[in-house]
Amino acid sequence: MAWLDGARAYDLADHPLNPNPGSDEPFMVRIPFEVWNIDDNRQINIQIYDRTQNINDTIPGSEFWAFNPHNRMYSNFINTAYKESPPLQADLDAMTWNLIWWQTPWTYGDKLTVKYTNPVTSADTFFFSTKLETKEQPETFVLYQNYPNPFNSGTKIKYFLSEAKPVTLTVYNLLGQKVRTLVNESQTAGFQFTRWNGTNSFGQAAASGVYFYQLRIGNLHLSKKLLLLR
Repeated sequence: MAWLDGARAYDLADHPLNPNPGSDEPFMVRIPFEVWNIDDNRQINIQIYDRTQNINDTIPGSEFWAFNPHNRMYSNFINTAYKESPPLQADLDAMTWNLIWWQTPWTYGDKLTVKYTNPVTSADTFFFSTKLETKEQPETFVLYQNYPNPFNSGTKIKYFLSEAKPVTLTVYNLLGQKVRTLVNESQTAGFQFTRWNGTNSFGQAAASGVYFYQLRIGNLHLSKKLLLLR
């Protein structure tokens, strides 16, 4: 469900789906996906603005398009815990990504990928799907660039597993010496996260410099560089 927050061609008070006719408060309409903050593992709110539809021209019995297959809709993701009541109030501090949806005739099973280029990091890729399709997910496993990078007090490392597997994620210095093992356990399929606080296996602060972090699953492994600045 998403909050319909406004429209250009009509008043919300007059919308036929408004549960409180005459009120111009935002209300919820059904959409074909959910939005989740994967850092906190919680569903968040999405707010949409009807850019082009005119309910006064609507033929009785016809559909209202929450995501217009013929034109465009505007939306904001609101980084607050998902709720269906009371009406969502505007919170500029919680607004994150603003998206314009153009001609989106959703079909069951569709997946949408949203990529951001500022900052340039693999973490800025977002996946949406109207149906869980594991065959469309990255094959085997994927290791993403840590963020932030460079870092000082701590950094987050994200990776994806296509199926449940024993996983090892280890940090090495430039000499190939193990600094710290961050993960050594069986994990479920899906996106996984861990953090490195810049310390070694003895809890001592590691020196500034370039390090490698390696994700190993069986005989396969992937590695990436990270930069620690003290």
